[in-house]
Amino acid sequence: MRNQFTFYKSFDDVIEDLTDKQIAEYMKVMLDVQFLRLKIEDVKFDDKILAIVWKSQKHSIEKSVQGYLDGQKREGIKNPYLGVYAETKTPYEGGRQQEEEQEKEKEEGKGEEQEKGQYVTASAPASEIKEIISHLNEVTNSHYKQNASKTKTLIQARLKEGYTVDDFKKVHIAKYSEWVNTDFEKFLRPETLYSNKFESYLNQKISDYDKTKAIANHTGVSQLQLLKQQGCAV
Repeated sequence: MRNQFTFYKSFDDVIEDLTDKQIAEYMKVMLDVQFLRLKIEDVKFDDKILAIVWKSQKHSIEKSVQGYLDGQKREGIKNPYLGVYAETKTPYEGGRQQEEEQEKEKEEGKGEEQEKGQYVTASAPASEIKEIISHLNEVTNSHYKQNASKTKTLIQARLKEGYTVDDFKKVHIAKYSEWVNTDFEKFLRPETLYSNKFESYLNQKISDYDKTKAIANHTGVSQLQLLKQQGCAV
């Protein structure tokens, strides 16, 4: 059975002005959906305010649940809602996801070891590093520092390989649109994005629609300008 899920700040923001009774009803439904006691398509609120609140958060909740269900499917679990597990499988408790995360960490470590001795002496204009990190912070709503030595080393390594500032921006948006509101959102950071998997991230196929939707949902419509600057259709 599912034993955890990510509770986002936006979930808390939307219930601030609700009554205690409304909060209790809303949270009960959210927990029932997240822990697979209730299917999201079966959720109905008689209270119109709660219906509006639910609609505003439904996308994030649905994405969280679907990510878990996809993991269950990979583990060979036929019906997570009924708690039916294949006899040869261990009930999924994030095992597959943890393996993937650990694999990412290993890949990052390998890339960093290679880059420590190979690229430390490389240099890139401060203006390019600033532009790259500013774009990352704007897309992901983060506060990474452009003068962090590890970050500079990774950026220099990729620039030395022939990648451009625009390539970094494409990776930011591609991975953001894939990982936002999932357990992988924590990997939206320089150590992961600029690792030796940079090329595969750059060549990942993400539709302009998905990119636009992700930016709009998380940081506001004004962020669509980021896509226009890259010539994406919006």
